[in-house]
Amino acid sequence: DRRLPRIAGVRWITAPPLVPLVARDDATHVPDVAYPSLVAGADVVFSKPGYGTIAEAAGNRTRFLFAARADFPATAPMVAWMQREMTSLEIPPENLDPRGIGAALDEILAMPERFPERIDGADRAVDRIVAMR
Repeated sequence: DRRLPRIAGVRWITAPPLVPLVARDDATHVPDVAYPSLVAGADVVFSKPGYGTIAEAAGNRTRFLFAARADFPATAPMVAWMQREMTSLEIPPENLDPRGIGAALDEILAMPERFPERIDGADRAVDRIVAMR
């Protein structure tokens, strides 16, 4: 996305549906790499909260910097879970500029790591369903 700011020491990795950043030496577009691999290889994921992105970040022990989605009903419980269970940080809309994003990246990278001890929720759900029969 052309709105990604240039920040010293930051390399943006983008993937579809974002279009490649043209003529940017601080960005790499990777259309053929699986999303879970991108998340696993990142120091920080910068995204909006979404079930899949949060699950991938938590499962891969990747810090999550996010701009909340006020228009999405599940935002509040997802944010509450992230704040309780993993290394995450919300960046308010008024800080979505190079200085604010840079400061937020510095802050989240300085935070102690915190991630769920167990990421086997699907297996546990299946076990509970099978036990109900």
